[in-house]
Amino acid sequence: MGEAGGSQSGPARVRPADDAGERRARPRARRAELEAFTTCGDFDQGFLLLACRQCGEQVRVPFSCKGRGTCPLCMGRRMCETAALLVDHRLPAVPYRQWVLSFPGPLAVRLGYDKELVGQVCRSFTNRVTQALRRQVKREHELSSSRVLHPGVLCVVQRFRNDLGLFVHLHCLVTDGCFEELAEGRPRFLPTGALTEDHLVRVLVAVHRDLAAALDEPATEPDAGIGACVQLANRRQLRLVAEAPVPNP
Repeated sequence: MGEAGGSQSGPARVRPADDAGERRARPRARRAELEAFTTCGDFDQGFLLLACRQCGEQVRVPFSCKGRGTCPLCMGRRMCETAALLVDHRLPAVPYRQWVLSFPGPLAVRLGYDKELVGQVCRSFTNRVTQALRRQVKREHELSSSRVLHPGVLCVVQRFRNDLGLFVHLHCLVTDGCFEELAEGRPRFLPTGALTEDHLVRVLVAVHRDLAAALDEPATEPDAGIGACVQLANRRQLRLVAEAPVPNP
């Protein structure tokens, strides 16, 4: 059971813009979210009083702003709820690999304001990594066709750097293998060996070309250092796995 409470004090306000340029840099939705953030979790702005029907113990729960881009409390709560939902009810118990796609600075900022382009990037990555895994699983398991193979891909858009500067990049969770459609209707998971550095580079190069086509730009070759970056990341991951403590039985 519970009841609402609160006081009459007004909410804190975000400093008004000084000129037209600053007003343009603060969209209305952004200003509203920042103002809501200043009152998130403030008991003076209202709360619920919850009480146990058996022992009578009471606890006050302040109202939250439910922000989706600024408030660390609401975003942290939503992150934990989403992770619990995925682990407990959505993601099957199979091996996964995390991919992180980052972009040059100006493009990373543009992605923050162009949702259609973000969608194209996600579709491009999903299609390219699906093609790579289908080919690999078909070859390793000696299948006649890859049409019945479907990997799992989950893309999450991260909008900020550690310093909260706008820098859109993608965190993608991809199954290390594919699900095969069986005649009886229940899928079977076919794992694949670890993708090589060549596989990773080919996927990234294909996404790079798809993005250039979406932007109507010349299809230039990606930076020659991309292979070295992938190699370094793989070596670091292998070192972390080797150094991880082995749990006691």
